[in-house]
Amino acid sequence: MVNELETSIYDVLRADDDLKGLTGGEIRVFNSVAPLGQSMPVVVFSQAGGLEENATKPCSVIMKYQVKGIAVRGVIASQIAARIDVLLNAAILTVTGWTCYRKVRRETTVRYQERDSGGRVINHTGAVYVIWLEA
Repeated sequence: MVNELETSIYDVLRADDDLKGLTGGEIRVFNSVAPLGQSMPVVVFSQAGGLEENATKPCSVIMKYQVKGIAVRGVIASQIAARIDVLLNAAILTVTGWTCYRKVRRETTVRYQERDSGGRVINHTGAVYVIWLEA
């Protein structure tokens, strides 16, 4: 189920021309981490948690995914995060073998900075999204 869900998230993000424009005109969407040396800005998504409810049929899961823009300029990371929110918040994802039985919901925001090996400040801005699925 995780592979199918991550494929769905990836497909939604990479298909958007506005998001593509915000990431330098290229498809820069990565699962978990961007490749070493990847130019920025980028979009990264990763599983942030989940809960399986297998007591009844159909089987259901509640998954949480962190999806964020990463950029040197904070305003760009924020613009990417805003576009991600348009694409994901209140969406009904198509996940092979599963039904998204509630709209995706933004649960909390994510915003922090780090320094890269060259001393540049790198901005991370996004959110954790909750996704409800049943088989």
